Amino acid sequence: MTKTTKQLARSVMALCMAFMMVLGTIPVPAFGREAEGTPQAQAGERTVLEGAYRIYHTEDATQRMAPGSNQASDGNTLWLWEQEDGAPYNCEMFRFEATGEDDGSVYWYCKQSNGLVMQAEASSVKMTAKSTSNANQKWILEQVEGQQDQYYIKNGSRYAATGGSRHTAVTMSDTPQA
Repeated sequence: MTKTTKQLARSVMALCMAFMMVLGTIPVPAFGREAEGTPQAQAGERTVLEGAYRIYHTEDATQRMAPGSNQASDGNTLWLWEQEDGAPYNCEMFRFEATGEDDGSVYWYCKQSNGLVMQAEASSVKMTAKSTSNANQKWILEQVEGQQDQYYIKNGSRYAATGGSRHTAVTMSDTPQA
């Protein structure tokens, strides 16, 4: 396969994965190197530990999760907004990393700044420096009933959610919303 063909294939796969993701539900891509040898890989299941994601709203696909002002900075709140012209492409890209704990929890990173993770606050989701001792930074991906390969993003007993379908901060909810 030529270099150009490989680049085109990667671009197409990235677009396909980006269009599958929606706020509140996370489809899972095919597993890669990080997942080899895991019980999930051996069972033929997929994992979120590979890949970068755009998180779209279920009611309005023009609305994507991104840090306020398109800048990943400590303390910045996540918002649901359309991608602005000239905004860094990676400000709306996210990845997951296993915490190493037995509960299957993950850290949720913004690709624009690999040192910042999402942290659940009382009524919002903010970006902050990773702290392995902070339970508010550890997220569980809970499968959506009846939806193959889709998950809610959950911290403790609360879920990442939005109060509307356009131009709104990402909040925390006691109930799952898709």
